[in-house]
Amino acid sequence: IMAGLTQHGACEEIFARRLRWASDLASGAGICLCVEPLNKRDFPGYLVPDTTTALRILEKVGRPDSCRLQLDLYHLQVSEGDLSENIRRLLPHTAHVQLANPPGRNEPGLGEVHFSPLLKLLDRLGYEGHVGCEYRPSTTTEQSLAWAAP
Repeated sequence: IMAGLTQHGACEEIFARRLRWASDLASGAGICLCVEPLNKRDFPGYLVPDTTTALRILEKVGRPDSCRLQLDLYHLQVSEGDLSENIRRLLPHTAHVQLANPPGRNEPGLGEVHFSPLLKLLDRLGYEGHVGCEYRPSTTTEQSLAWAAP
């Protein structure tokens, strides 16, 4: 769920109330909503700029089975860094993981993050959800997927 941009610090309470309502509907259909923090550098004014804000909103929603965190490792690295420790801290609140490599939001292998140890950490911590790739390919789509070859 995208929180949207705000010029005047729109109320987290309103967003949390709307999420609670939507989570109750989603729960009945077996769907889990995900709140995604987006870093301030790429999205100035976004209501949920970091995981501290996201966790505070999720606490207000109070629906841990139907409203959780979408952990985008690109945004996490840009806004907070320390990916290994943050993954350990945030995984209990996470329903979905995304990856892209900063600074250019490109595929793994082209940037500052080495994803192999992080993916192994997710396995060791027992993460059973999906890992999505949302990046800007630096080349053709097929070539940009070479990093995932066994």
